[in-house]
Amino acid sequence: MPPPLTFRGIAHPPAKAVRDHPSDLSAGELAVTNANGLPLHVEHDTTQPSVGHVLASYEGSRGELRVIGQVTDPAVAEQVKAGELRGLSLGTDCIADMNGNVLSRHQQAISGGCRKQVTCLQ
Repeated sequence: MPPPLTFRGIAHPPAKAVRDHPSDLSAGELAVTNANGLPLHVEHDTTQPSVGHVLASYEGSRGELRVIGQVTDPAVAEQVKAGELRGLSLGTDCIADMNGNVLSRHQQAISGGCRKQVTCLQ
């Protein structure tokens, strides 16, 4: 079995003054988010087993949430290396009422995982 694919990426962009989507995190939420150990999924599909996990997360210089992770599924790792797959995610868990008002936004479920920039380290 090949070694895991280690990568760096952006899990969430810097906060905006106004949320464009209910799952967008505020600057305060981004500053205290700890994604360490969270599972990675393909395209937010949590019905399938995870394909890896987050090793570390930290706030970037522009306020974005950055992650270092490992893809442990060999087929998914090959797709990422080939540039065929950029849709890794940490999932989304945002509960809203019928009018779209956010009732609960869980830090451990961060939207947008690694879609924007992924740099493979191996």
